[in-house]
Amino acid sequence: MLTQLLSTLAQECRNQLKPVYRTPVAADGWTFRPVANCFNRPRSILFDRLGAILLVDARSGIKH
Repeated sequence: MLTQLLSTLAQECRNQLKPVYRTPVAADGWTFRPVANCFNRPRSILFDRLGAILLVDARSGIKH
């Protein structure tokens, strides 16, 4: 269920990021891709009731 939510959110994201490192390998049945960058020290991630990503960054607070 979480994978489907992330997939849906990723498809709606207009910001197409390209990682600067080699692509990690996902386990069978899983997919992933970056949806944001420019974090200093990310500490925690969660989703609000509307499905938006909230990320706590140690140096700059909460990113939405």
